[in-house]
Amino acid sequence: MADVAASLVVGNSMVTATSFNPTIFGQLWLVSNDVVAAGEFLPGSIFTDQIVQVNSKDFSLMVMAQQLALTPSMPATGSELVERKMTKIVDLIPHTPFTAVGMNFLWRTDPLPEPAETFRRLFCGTGSAYAGFSAADARFGAYLSKDVTGGCRLRVDIRPVADPAPPETPRVERINFGFNFQRELLHVEKRAEAVASTMSRWDEFRLMAERIVNETLAGVGGGK
Repeated sequence: MADVAASLVVGNSMVTATSFNPTIFGQLWLVSNDVVAAGEFLPGSIFTDQIVQVNSKDFSLMVMAQQLALTPSMPATGSELVERKMTKIVDLIPHTPFTAVGMNFLWRTDPLPEPAETFRRLFCGTGSAYAGFSAADARFGAYLSKDVTGGCRLRVDIRPVADPAPPETPRVERINFGFNFQRELLHVEKRAEAVASTMSRWDEFRLMAERIVNETLAGVGGGK
């Protein structure tokens, strides 16, 4: 089979809490605390009582009642930015009841030259659950999870996706690899410090995810 390559599409860092207050994250507060420079706000930034969405050249920041997320524009080189920005924000709101911290990465393959055979070779087992899926149009995926060092849980969701296309246009299929690294904080005493230490692991987690993608695709002659 032809090689199958994949690339990192997006990555973000996230902190959840029993309650964030989006109204704190106004433009003046963000600028005065050196989270976003005055000239960095791009069109589409939103400031309401329920949600704050900041768009800038280097990253986007979203704050809702129970979630704060930062998405670097260049995830492959976003480690320093994620650690610096998220650590600063968490230090500014130390009394917030944080509940979890994590990172998400999405890899997506190039168009698959032989999608049916690729999915079958990678993910189709021989158990009874697959008995009714022998047709050529059957598709398969996988869910995997395990603990990783530092109290984090890795969850991987692998599934087929198809590019939007007009009717009667050849279907373009790919594989999405979704990675979630999450550390629960409910029983952690120093939660702000736990958030900061997790944010410092961006490159470690990104490279771990990339290795899993490449090892998986090596099964069909792909990977780097």
